[in-house]
Amino acid sequence: GEKPILIMDESTASLDKLTALAVEQNILQNPSLTVIMITHHFYDETRPYFDEVIELQKFTDRFSVSKFIHRKNH
Repeated sequence: GEKPILIMDESTASLDKLTALAVEQNILQNPSLTVIMITHHFYDETRPYFDEVIELQKFTDRFSVSKFIHRKNH
C-alpha cells in the first residue's frame, strides 16, 4: 500500500535540542510514514533514520548543491 507523506518544514526549529530530537525520532521511527524534512538544524542523532539526506550549501552569490546519501541496509 501507499504510505502517507509528511512534509516537515522547520517544524522543530523553535524547540530545544532534546525536545526536537524526541519529536523527530518519534516521527521518523514510524514505518507507515514517508517523511520529507527541511531543516537548518540537522542532528547526527537522527541521521540513521533517513534513507537519503540532501544538504544545500551556499557559496558566494550562487547556490551549490552537495548531495550526501545515507541509505539504510534493507
